[in-house]
Amino acid sequence: MLTTFLIHAGHTVSAADCAETARQLSADADFDLYLLDVMLPGDTDGFGLCAELKQHRDVPVIMLTALDDEAHQLAGYALKIDDYITKPVSMPLLVRKVEAVLRRSRKQEPDALQVGGVTVNLSSYQVLADGKVCELTLREYEILLELMRASGSVVKRTHLLQKLWGYDYYGDTRIVDTHMKNLRKKLGDACCIETVRGVGYRMTAGQPQ
Repeated sequence: MLTTFLIHAGHTVSAADCAETARQLSADADFDLYLLDVMLPGDTDGFGLCAELKQHRDVPVIMLTALDDEAHQLAGYALKIDDYITKPVSMPLLVRKVEAVLRRSRKQEPDALQVGGVTVNLSSYQVLADGKVCELTLREYEILLELMRASGSVVKRTHLLQKLWGYDYYGDTRIVDTHMKNLRKKLGDACCIETVRGVGYRMTAGQPQ
């Protein structure tokens, strides 16, 4: 039910029924927010999973649980979670709380991103390549942001498909390769977008080899 409400609100959602599945999903994609229950089947609870996920990347976390006592709430906030919501909760209200946390986390992002000779102004959506305005399609712009935010690290094809196309893609991944080819051509020598064979792409400040 929660997944359905979030999708209808315009969010891309991956659901996990245990900690192990959540670990696998987080290894394949960089999520904007985690919504965790405390009581989970498997080798750890929601608090333990929260600590693991935050070690990998500092992502906003909302705990959603039937445990409403003060001790559990304090334990959650000790892990620097962003909200602790007790069940039952209305779905429309929960969606609004998720969106509020996402807005707060995005405000922490700088006004502009820069990698090598590529600069993106996040407020005006303007892209500069070696000081010249670079006209990108919306999808190319979204891919570029993912690469720049992960500058120096590999962005997996599965992550791009899941986050930008909004579904798990089990067919030919050449749709990503085609967009990447066009993006490289437009950016020219302003940066290097390296193909990591069988995995994805990495953007660095150096020029293409």
